[in-house]
Amino acid sequence: MNFLKSNRYRFNNFSIRNHSSKPPSSQFIRTQFLDFFIKNNSHTFVRSSSVIPFCDPTLSFCNAGMNQFKNILLGKQKSQYNRVANSQKCIRVGGKHNDLSIVGTDTYHHTFFEMLGNWSFGDYFKKEACEMSWKLLTDVYRIPPERLYVTYFKGDDILEIPADLECKEIWREIGVPENRIIGFGAKENFWEMGRTGPCGGCSEIHLDHLPTFKTINRSELVNKDRNDLTELWNIVFIEKMRHSDGSITTLPKKHIDTGMGFERLVAFLQGKHSNYDSDLFMPIFEKIHQVTKAPNYSGSFEGENRERDTAYRILADHSRMIAVSLADGMFPEQNHKLRRIIRKCINFSESEFKHPNLLPLTIPVVRQILGETFPELVKNMSFIDEITRYEQELYKSLRESMSKDVKEIIKKNPKLTELDIFNYPGFVLGYQDFCAYKKNNSSKEMSGDIMYQLNTNFGFDLELMERLAELEDMTTDKNGYLDKLEQMKKSYLDLHLTDDGSIALDSLDYTTDNEIKYNYSYDNERQLYRIPPVKTKILSIFDKKGKIESTKNASNNVVKIIVEKSPFYYESGGQESDVGFIVKNHKHFQLKSVNNQGNFIVHSIETNPDEVLNVGDEVELNVGEENRSALIRNHSATHLLNAAIRDTTRVPIYQKSSVVNNQHLKYEVISFGPKIKSIDLESFENFIRKYIKDQPLERKVRIMNSQELQCEDKIVMVPGEIYPDDGIRLVTFGNVSKELCCGTHVFNTSELLDFTFLSMLSTGRNSYIFKAVTGSGAIKAIAIGDQLVNELENLRDTEISIQNIKEISSKLRDISIQLNNSNVDISFLKKLDCQVLTAEIKAVIKTESRKVLKELLEKEIKEAISESEEKFFIVHFLSCSDLMKGVSLDKATQYVDDRPLIIISYTDNIVKAVSCVPKHFISESFDANLWIKNINTIFNSHTSTPKGQNPKQITNMKEKFIHPEVFKNLVETALSAANKFAIENYYEKVQNSKANRIDFNRNVSTGSNFLFYGSAAIISTLPIWLYWRIHQMELLPSLVFFVVFTALSTYLMSMAYRNTKFTLKHKVAIKREDAVTREMTQLLADDKMSRKEKDERILWKKNEVADFEATVFSIFYNNAIFLAMVVFLSFYLFRAISPTFNYIITIGGTSGLLALLSTSKSS
Repeated sequence: MNFLKSNRYRFNNFSIRNHSSKPPSSQFIRTQFLDFFIKNNSHTFVRSSSVIPFCDPTLSFCNAGMNQFKNILLGKQKSQYNRVANSQKCIRVGGKHNDLSIVGTDTYHHTFFEMLGNWSFGDYFKKEACEMSWKLLTDVYRIPPERLYVTYFKGDDILEIPADLECKEIWREIGVPENRIIGFGAKENFWEMGRTGPCGGCSEIHLDHLPTFKTINRSELVNKDRNDLTELWNIVFIEKMRHSDGSITTLPKKHIDTGMGFERLVAFLQGKHSNYDSDLFMPIFEKIHQVTKAPNYSGSFEGENRERDTAYRILADHSRMIAVSLADGMFPEQNHKLRRIIRKCINFSESEFKHPNLLPLTIPVVRQILGETFPELVKNMSFIDEITRYEQELYKSLRESMSKDVKEIIKKNPKLTELDIFNYPGFVLGYQDFCAYKKNNSSKEMSGDIMYQLNTNFGFDLELMERLAELEDMTTDKNGYLDKLEQMKKSYLDLHLTDDGSIALDSLDYTTDNEIKYNYSYDNERQLYRIPPVKTKILSIFDKKGKIESTKNASNNVVKIIVEKSPFYYESGGQESDVGFIVKNHKHFQLKSVNNQGNFIVHSIETNPDEVLNVGDEVELNVGEENRSALIRNHSATHLLNAAIRDTTRVPIYQKSSVVNNQHLKYEVISFGPKIKSIDLESFENFIRKYIKDQPLERKVRIMNSQELQCEDKIVMVPGEIYPDDGIRLVTFGNVSKELCCGTHVFNTSELLDFTFLSMLSTGRNSYIFKAVTGSGAIKAIAIGDQLVNELENLRDTEISIQNIKEISSKLRDISIQLNNSNVDISFLKKLDCQVLTAEIKAVIKTESRKVLKELLEKEIKEAISESEEKFFIVHFLSCSDLMKGVSLDKATQYVDDRPLIIISYTDNIVKAVSCVPKHFISESFDANLWIKNINTIFNSHTSTPKGQNPKQITNMKEKFIHPEVFKNLVETALSAANKFAIENYYEKVQNSKANRIDFNRNVSTGSNFLFYGSAAIISTLPIWLYWRIHQMELLPSLVFFVVFTALSTYLMSMAYRNTKFTLKHKVAIKREDAVTREMTQLLADDKMSRKEKDERILWKKNEVADFEATVFSIFYNNAIFLAMVVFLSFYLFRAISPTFNYIITIGGTSGLLALLSTSKSS
C-alpha cells in the first residue's frame, strides 16, 4: 500500500524557513512539520485515523495521536514503516481526558484538536528524537532556545525505576542549559497506556510566552498550569512493559511516540496569546459576527465581555468538533456525547446570539479552514449538512413536545438543557429526588447511594450524574457508586444463580478452529450450498454441574461439548446460528444451539440414550445445508440492500440493526433525508434484482488488521460496532458493496435467485424496518403477488352491474383476505399494486352501488324477510355491505319495522351491527340491547345507543376493526348466537300471537294518503270561518295567513293521522283477531285451498279490518281534539290578544302539538 498516494499528503515548495514578516498560516505551519520529518528525516506520512475508534471498545473518540498505533506498541501488529509522521485528529470530551467543561474558559483547551506527531517503531530512540524535536523548534520554527524548558523522568521509588539520566545528558549535549532541564516524578514524566501494557519515561518541552524569557528563568513554574508557560511537545520513550501483577520489565524493542498540540504551536508562531486568536478560529468568529450582528469577538476572559466571548469560543470549538466527527461518519444516534454537544451549540446560538441556525453556517467555515488537510470534510459535505439539519429539526420537535413538568424544571434551571434530558424519560422524577437529597444534605458531594438510586430508579447514567453535579457545583462519589453497583450485582447473582450449564473456560489451554465454517461450495443443479461434514475430536464435555468425562455421567439430557474444529456458524453480525447434528457410530445428537465463548465454540446437544459421547471421541459434525443456504442468501442480500439504499437515496444512512434468519432478513435504518416512499422501495428492489439477474457480481473476501483498515476508503461499517484488531473480514461485491462482515455469503449474486420486499415499517422519525426474502421464497412471493394482481386486473376490466356487483364485492373481499394473510409471504410491491387496483375497483363499485344500493338493499332485506317468515325475526349479514362504506345501517333497517331485526355489515375491515326491536315485542328477556350483547361478546366490542333513542328498541354495536381472516369465522358464530338468543327468548311469544304477523309498516297506501290529506285540509279550513265571522278578521287582508297556516295545519294533521293509525292498528288487530278468524274460517270452509293459503287470506282480512278501523278512528280522534283545542284556545286562553296572533298561535300550536303527541305514541 502506498500511503503517500492513498492519503493525499502533498509536498509543496514552501521554504522550511518563513522569511516573510507576515505571520505564517496554520496550513503552512502544519506543512513545515510534515516536511521536516518526511522530506528531511525519512519518515512516512500515514494519514490521520478516523476519530471513531473502530477497534477499541475503551474509547468513545480517538483522543491521542498514538491511538491508531496502539496495537503496534502492544506488539500485536507489525508496522509497515519504522518511521511515521502525521497530524492526528483528536477529540476529548469524556473519561480521563475530558476537556469539555473547560472549553472556552481558557486559552488552550479544546474538544477537537490536532496532535502533530512522529513515531519510531524499533528504529531511532531518545537521542535522535530529542535532536529532531529541538531542531524543528529552534531552526525551522525559529523559536528562541531561551523560551524553551525541557523535563525528564527523575525516577520513582515505588516503581523501582531509576532516573533517566541518559535523557538529561542528551539535552545537555544538545545545548540546553542545566537550569532549564528539570526532573519530575512518575505523575508528570512517566507515560503509561493503561493499567497494563507498554510504558516509559517521557520528556516534555515547555514554552515561555512572556517577553522576559531572556532575563528571567521560570523553571520553578513548569507544570504549574500557567497560561504563559505551557507544555508544547511530549516525547515518550516506550521501553518498558507493565504486567498485570504490577511488575515492570524492559521491552525487546524500543519505540518513540511524540505529540505536539498543533493549536498551541500555531497560536505562538502567529504571535497570539490564545489559541482562539489564531487563523484556526478567527474566521468562525467573523462568520458568527457577520450573521448575528453581535459585537465583535474581543478575546476577553474576564470583565463585561467575558460571557459573550466565551460563547464565541464554545460555539467555534464545538463547530470544529462536530464537523470532524460527522465527516468521519459518526452518527449522533451512536454517540450521545456528540448529540449533546450539537444541542449545546443550538442552545448557545439561541440564548447568546439570538440565532437558531448558526451551526449550519459555522461548519462550512470549518470546512474551508481544515478541508485541505482533512479532505473528508469536503467529500462528506452533504452528509454533514444533512445530519446537522436533521439534529436541529429533531431537537426542535422534542422541545415543542416536551411535557409541562420538563418545561417547569428547565424554566427554574435553564442550565439543565445542557444535559440533553430528553434522552432520559425518568429525568423529572429523578431530578426531584436529587433536589430533595441536596436540600437535606449540606455536603457538596453526590453520594454513591443517591447515585445508585438515580441510576436504578430513574435511568441516570454516570455521565449524566457527573454533569448534573458539575452544574450544581458538586462533586460525585464515583468510587462509592461503582462499589455499590458491583455489590448489588453480586447480590443479584447470588440470589438468581441458576444451573444453566455455564462453563468456566479459564482453565482450558486450547481453542476451537472455527474458520472452516467458511468452507462450503455451491451446487448449481440443486441451488444449494454444500457443506462437507467435519470429523473432529471432543476436547471437553460439560453438564449443568460442570466438567464431565462422558455423557453417561450427565445430570441432565442436554450437555455442552467443545471440539477441536467446528464448521458451525455461531450467531454474530445479525446472522443466526447454524442448525445441524453430531454423529458418532451412525447415531445422531441433535444440535440445540452453538455459542462463542472467548476462543471456544460451545455446542449444546441433546444426549442420545443409544450412544455415549466421551472426551477424546472422534465425531462428525454436520451443518444443516438448507438452513445455511437461506442464511447465506439473506445475509448477502442485506449487504446489497444497504448498498441500494445508499446509492439510490444519496443521503446519510445509519444502520441500527439487522436480523438474518432462514425465513427472511430484517434491516433497520435511519435515513437522514426525505421520507422513503414506495417508489423508492421499487428502486431498491430493482437495484438488487439487476445484480441478481442482469449484472451478477463476484464476492471477494479480504482479511486485514486494524492498521490496514485505517487506509481503506468507502467501507461501510456498523455504527458503534467494535471490530477485532486482526482477522477483520472485508466482504465486497464488485464496486457496489464494501462492508466489514464476519457472516457467510454467496460466491456470486446470481445465487440469490431472486429478491423481494415483504414489508416496510416506519418506526419513528425517518426510521424504517425493511423485511425481505431471497431464493425460492422470493420467487414464490412474487408469483403469488402476480397472481393476485392478475385477478384484480380481471375484476377491474369486468363491467359492473346490478347482477354481478355482489359477486365482484365477494371476490374482492376474498382477495383482501389473501393479501392480509400473515402466514403467506407476498411481494410487498405487488401488495401495493393490489391496493391500487383494489381502490380503483372499490371506487367503481361505490359509484355503481350508489345507483343500485337502494334496490340491492330492498331486494336483500325482502329476501331476508321471506326466509325468516317462520321465525318472524331477522338475523342477517348484509352481503352487499362492501357497497355501504360511509352509509348508515339505518338505510337497511328502514325496510323492516314489523319484527325484531339484527343486521351485521363488514366494510374495509370494519364490522358494525344494529339491533331493532319494535316496542310491542319487548319483554324482560328480550330487547334490542340484550339481543345485540350476544354479538358484542363475539366481536369484543361495546354497545352504543343512538342519541334520544330507547336502548331497548334500538342499539348499535360500536365499530370494530377485525382482520378479514378472523371475520370469516366470527360472523358465522355471531349469526348463530343471535339466532339462538332470539329463538330462546322471543319465538314462543310470536307463536302465541299470530296477530303480530300483520304488516305494521308505517307506509300507507295512496288511497289512505288522499283520505288523510283531504280530512286534514277540511278540518284545517273550518277555523277560517270561525275567525272571519266571530273574531272579525278581515278575509282578504288575512288571506296570506289563512293559506300558510291552513297548509301547515294540513300537513301536521295528516302526520298525526298516520302515526295514530300505526299505533292503533296493532291494538285493533288483537281485539278483532278472534272475530275475523271465525268469520273468515266459515267463509272459506268450502273453498279448496291449502292451509297456508287460508292463513294468508285470514291474515289479509285481519290486516284489512285493522287498517280500516285504525284509519277511521285516527281521523275522528284527532279531529275531535283539534276542534276542542281550537275553541278553548281562541275563546278563552288567547281571547285578549289580536285575532291575527290568536289565529297563528292557536292553529299552529294545536296542529303541531297533535303531531308531536302522535309521534311519541308511535315510538
